[in-house]
Amino acid sequence: MTYTRTIGRGFTLNDSDTMAYLTLVTSTLMYFVYNIQMNVYPERYESNKLDSYANIIGFISSVCYIFGTLRDINCCWFLPLAGQYDVATGRILVETKDVP
Repeated sequence: MTYTRTIGRGFTLNDSDTMAYLTLVTSTLMYFVYNIQMNVYPERYESNKLDSYANIIGFISSVCYIFGTLRDINCCWFLPLAGQYDVATGRILVETKDVP
């Protein structure tokens, strides 16, 4: 209820929140695999670059989170699709019933 969803929008790859979730989970799994590899084969510490790749994907995740935050606080008002993410405090009507 914080922003108005339009047709075809939501949990898609166009949404910066979804991209941030996916890249965060991916980098976490890469760190997990890297940790297992270092415990099993400690002699490969110098040649293993998996942690570097996980760092890059983690940076991409943080950039996606920054874009999502800027979108949510309406800093991108000049973009054509920015209005659909505006906080709709006065535009949503929630029917409430009095409970006895």
